[in-house]
Amino acid sequence: MTDTNGVKQGTVMPPNEQKHQLRAHAAITPIVPQTIEEAFRLAQWVCGAGLAPNSYEDANHKPDPQKVVIGILKAMEVGAPPITGLSFIAIINKRACVWGDLAIGLAQEQGMIEKMEEFFEGAQEKVSAPVEQSDGERDHTPLPTDFPDDFTAVCRIWRKGQETPYEGRFSVRDAKRAHLWGNPKKITWMEHPKRMLKARARAFALRDGFADALHALSIREEVEDLPPEAPAKTDIAFLEDKPRALEAPTQTPLPITKPAAGSVLPAAVTAGAGAGSSAQLSAGGPPSPPQPAPAAVPEPPWEKAGLTRAEWQKMKQ
Repeated sequence: MTDTNGVKQGTVMPPNEQKHQLRAHAAITPIVPQTIEEAFRLAQWVCGAGLAPNSYEDANHKPDPQKVVIGILKAMEVGAPPITGLSFIAIINKRACVWGDLAIGLAQEQGMIEKMEEFFEGAQEKVSAPVEQSDGERDHTPLPTDFPDDFTAVCRIWRKGQETPYEGRFSVRDAKRAHLWGNPKKITWMEHPKRMLKARARAFALRDGFADALHALSIREEVEDLPPEAPAKTDIAFLEDKPRALEAPTQTPLPITKPAAGSVLPAAVTAGAGAGSSAQLSAGGPPSPPQPAPAAVPEPPWEKAGLTRAEWQKMKQ
């Protein structure tokens, strides 16, 4: 007879060939950094091992340890192990986001959910024939026209201690309004439309009823569909070499008023106005500015004496 190890009973094995039985030990605990230096060192290990997700890369598509540190700290805030948290927490549009699966897991871990149900309502989808490809394979990707506008994903979650559930709804009409349905740039929406409708409906219910469990984390399925913020424009006109051309000051013309019939003009205007100005006034045009009076010419001395110029000169001789 042989025992469970395949050794005949009564046979003595040499000490170096004896097999040891496996024993269960305590639960495996993750490595959790205690200081910011330890968190940064752990982030460097993650980047060096090539385990950093794509959302933690810099502008040159290289793992950024600083972003990884933020992901580790955020994971510890919500109670997830650091390495596990990096797999579920992403940096999207400068926001710390969480996958919908971890979002509901955080609420379940804290025992907040009493009951949950998810279903689709409205007219059902049509099943289109697969499309033949050039390589002979068939493409079974659902077409956007297979779903009517009222096809809606519904998620209801009951929180413990509350009778009314939190409900989230997202329909095909909502996806079209958000430019998600049939958008070739949204590959996930093209290939898994029902799953994405369900994820958006679940996100609404979770954010409405379990914000305390999410610790202000956004839902990744929602934030990914938001357009990126446009960068602010910086005025660099002061760096131009050419001086700016000065704009000519704008002059506002004075209003033209026609004198009423029978009105008397001021004496200065009447004395200085010429024939042209009189014609303008009679025609209703703008009045000419008053002209200055000519300088007085001194009277010759022979006229003062009552003589002619020749008599004056003869008398002077």
